[in-house]
Amino acid sequence: IQTFELSVFPELQDRAAIYINMDEVFAQPKVIRAGKSLLLDAEVTQRHLQAEHRKASADYSFGGYLEDRRNLWAGSYLEPDKAVHLGIDINAPAGTAVAPEHAVSVAKIIHDPDNDGGWGSVIIFKLDAPMGEISHFIYAHLGKDSVTVREGDKIAPGTAVARLGQPHENGGWYE
Repeated sequence: IQTFELSVFPELQDRAAIYINMDEVFAQPKVIRAGKSLLLDAEVTQRHLQAEHRKASADYSFGGYLEDRRNLWAGSYLEPDKAVHLGIDINAPAGTAVAPEHAVSVAKIIHDPDNDGGWGSVIIFKLDAPMGEISHFIYAHLGKDSVTVREGDKIAPGTAVARLGQPHENGGWYE
């Protein structure tokens, strides 16, 4: 198992992260009951993730980009053929500070209160220097009262802008 360090978390700089394909790791029949994934329950998913972290001697994990999430999202509001995940989920403790790695400005801040698959608080950033075709990126599932920036603010690399939210404020998802 390869471990990584993710620079978006200043507090976790020296702690190991692992890549987890959530849909593959949690595609076990025991997590789907009556056509609904038990992993839609944030506490159940958190217990599974903690076990994976212990097994790999990692403090946190990440994954999600272009994963087929049919198993993980079974029984949710998402249609089975629309279960490709376009974000990167970073499974770190609620309250962990997040900071952009590059110079950015805050393009938009949204607070999505939906606890049945919403996004919690969201910050949309515009890169000062685009990376190829990438000009914007999003941090989501943040704690509403933890956002410390405003739309239009210029942010230096490594500056904490918010903290990861708990399930009741991050859209109902695991940490």
